Amino acid sequence: MGNLDKVLGICSVCKSIRISDESKIWLKEEDNPELYNRFIKKYEGKLSHTYCPKHFEEAMKNLDTSNSDPVWPLEMPREYLR
Repeated sequence: MGNLDKVLGICSVCKSIRISDESKIWLKEEDNPELYNRFIKKYEGKLSHTYCPKHFEEAMKNLDTSNSDPVWPLEMPREYLR
């Protein structure tokens, strides 16, 4: 197990939590408050904001590519590498 296995993904929009990477299971608090709160307590301070599948699709549809820069990701200026 790597360090990333100990991080709980939480949707930035709906606050659903990803409880399984392999089967892509997401849980909303209203679906099972007891289980949801158990996961939140277990991973307290180890949350990583992401998007659940539904909100990821919405974000990709709304992505503004009109100002996209061909040099993405931005390169770090050399003076910062000293």
